[in-house]
Amino acid sequence: MLLFHRNPAGYGIGVILMMIIMGIMGYVFSITHSDSFEVTGSEHTTGTVLSIREHSLRGKLSDTTVYSAQVRLPDGKQVGIRLEPPYPKIGDSVPIKITFFKDGSTVRSLDLQRHQPWR
Repeated sequence: MLLFHRNPAGYGIGVILMMIIMGIMGYVFSITHSDSFEVTGSEHTTGTVLSIREHSLRGKLSDTTVYSAQVRLPDGKQVGIRLEPPYPKIGDSVPIKITFFKDGSTVRSLDLQRHQPWR
């Protein structure tokens, strides 16, 4: 701690060194994780709503209700998605967007462009 004790110039050098180290760490992190978020493509399909669940989110000022659904895709897979108005009923067909990432992972979500064309 002699670097910071009663030496304002040493304090400034210490802060600059810490900023340089944090910058290098951020750069290394961005290089190692940049590929995992790169979108390689997307696909549009439909799914059949199998079940709907209601979730209550309690906040400090108000409570909010959100809905999620279990959906069967044409390939037989069942996935969970968050629903948006207009809310479908069980048995309804909903548009699904499948997003593909460079690391091989996928995200399936409600296709809001086709579900809510006014957006």
